[in-house]
Amino acid sequence: MRSAPLLAVGLAIAAGCSNGSHPATGSTAAADGGLPADARAQLPEAQPWAACPPLEADDASPPAPSFDKYTLDTAYRGEGAGVFDVDNDGNPDIVTDQYWYAGPDFTRQYEIRTPDTVDPTTGFEHGFGIYPYDLNADGWMDAIVMPHAGEEMSWIENPRGADVHWPAHEIAEAGVAGVEYGLVADLFGDGRAVVVMGDSTTLTVGWYVPGPDPTQPWIAHPISPSGFPAAGQNHHGMGVGDVNGDGRLDVLTPVAWFEQTGNPDAWIEHPFATWLWPAADPTMPSTDPSEACSKMWTYDVDCDGLADVVCSRPHDFGIYWLGQQPPDGSPDPSFVVHTIDTTTVSEMHALELADLNGDGVPEFVTGQRWLAHIPPGLDPGGGNPSLLVYYVIRRSDAGVAIDEHTVDTDSGVGAQFTVTDLNGDSKPDIVVENKRGLFYFLQR
Repeated sequence: MRSAPLLAVGLAIAAGCSNGSHPATGSTAAADGGLPADARAQLPEAQPWAACPPLEADDASPPAPSFDKYTLDTAYRGEGAGVFDVDNDGNPDIVTDQYWYAGPDFTRQYEIRTPDTVDPTTGFEHGFGIYPYDLNADGWMDAIVMPHAGEEMSWIENPRGADVHWPAHEIAEAGVAGVEYGLVADLFGDGRAVVVMGDSTTLTVGWYVPGPDPTQPWIAHPISPSGFPAAGQNHHGMGVGDVNGDGRLDVLTPVAWFEQTGNPDAWIEHPFATWLWPAADPTMPSTDPSEACSKMWTYDVDCDGLADVVCSRPHDFGIYWLGQQPPDGSPDPSFVVHTIDTTTVSEMHALELADLNGDGVPEFVTGQRWLAHIPPGLDPGGGNPSLLVYYVIRRSDAGVAIDEHTVDTDSGVGAQFTVTDLNGDSKPDIVVENKRGLFYFLQR
């Protein structure tokens, strides 16, 4: 339903039919309908940074990108925003769980459901992440909505050009999606997206796919044993990446990472001993696994041929990279914690890796999720300005240095945000929704 015009992104994230099963192979997308290449490029496992570029002098590095800010809404309506072509006109649109904004200028606003607002100092909205996915394979992009922890999780069905509210279909009942927050990934490399999340009713991490009828609750496939300590209500930390370099995507939590095998229903658990530092040491991540990380990534930060882990803290200051150490004969790889920043930004609930400056090396894009805990000031730094930042890796013979750059001081991030090219200039832009409102940032 159309609303009044507003102020004035990129590509389809996911598409394909679902059949409830996935082969654990590294094959390309199935011919009968999978994720197209441009869609896979926006998923967390799509890492075009496998090869380390040659070392360059500091003065040869690309200039730090800057951005222009645009405001679409100043009300609190959710904490996640997606970008995809809703109306099949070839233009990317900005999508939340309440509205979509038609590209290319985003001045036309259409209702997805009955809109509402919540006082950001006293409560939380429902929508905490938007992941596009053509669930019914009708050629019109639908969306998976990650909920506020513990609420019912659903996907919303694109009405195929009709100006009506989008029907919602349950993925998991209330109480299941309690970990902050699940994600969508082409976990098995077959071009079909799955949901990876925790089940807080059984304390299990698993992957989820629809059965023959995608409008019915989805089928859960456990990854962890039941009673897993990182799957509790309001616990944090989830990621997908190839930790051991075998070409298969593994699943990461702050407590352990799970190695994918040739059987999609059999996973090998590897504990993260890294977190067992004294809490009194401020250079180390939290010793409480429920607070140690938000979204987790794998990336070879130091170019030693081993995947490292990048992680930010959701309710305190701190962003880190965990350097994987050379094999020592143990079945569980060891990691050494390297501090990126423990003073600039707090409450970094969301983290994306994206090559903003086109040099082949990703930047770490994150920011403060304002009022991640209420009342205000409950978290260290919780009352600070809502920074949106990125970190640039500089490598030299002396090692790795990582510099912070500020995009904005009055927006921050939510529980999920999107980095993609909104205007076709081949430069990644940023879209965020949170308690400050809904914003997009065009790279200059």
